[in-house]
Amino acid sequence: MSFPTDFTEQEANVAIMRLKGEIVDCSICFKPVLYKHSHNAYPVSDKRCCEQCNYDVVVPKRMEQGVGY
Repeated sequence: MSFPTDFTEQEANVAIMRLKGEIVDCSICFKPVLYKHSHNAYPVSDKRCCEQCNYDVVVPKRMEQGVGY
């Protein structure tokens, strides 16, 4: 089995951060986001979301359902 060796240093650092769980994908728009800057996406998803999706999708859904946080 061979592994690619044409990674840039930045790509390698991002891959390591993903393995450590420091970078996650937004469960709504699927863009990468630092875990420490992600938001709880409930009730839209059981996973994490980015700030934009939190304000545009999750918060309005919570307001509709009357879910207080």
